[in-house]
Amino acid sequence: MTEAIDSSSLFAEVGGYALKKRKKNRRFSLKVKDYVRKVFEAGETSGRKANPYIASKNMRYEVDENGQRLFTPAEWLNHQQIRGLFASFTSKKQQPQQAKRLKLEDEVQNDYEDEDLQNTVSALIAEEHMDVVASITNVFS
Repeated sequence: MTEAIDSSSLFAEVGGYALKKRKKNRRFSLKVKDYVRKVFEAGETSGRKANPYIASKNMRYEVDENGQRLFTPAEWLNHQQIRGLFASFTSKKQQPQQAKRLKLEDEVQNDYEDEDLQNTVSALIAEEHMDVVASITNVFS
């Protein structure tokens, strides 16, 4: 006996054969972030910004002192991912500067407020002195 084979089940596709498969979002390992941060900081200190394309290519060939590759192919980043990390490093670097600027502006504003307060207190004290002098002169006149 021969069994009938359903030809539709042989060619059934889960998805389109030409469709790109979606990758799951994963966090970058600490080792990868440290490497990209070192590349970024080297570019900042030298004055020549690091190129994400070159950093991506170099990441594939980096080796440790034993000649072993630092990163597995699963850890390799493309230039867009490295560019994103560079952008986050830049924004994190600018946040303390913005906070410092806001703090300085608040201190200047507080100084103006303190100066206004001092002027008001001085005016009140002067007015009290004038009232005391006026009451003394009224008593003797």
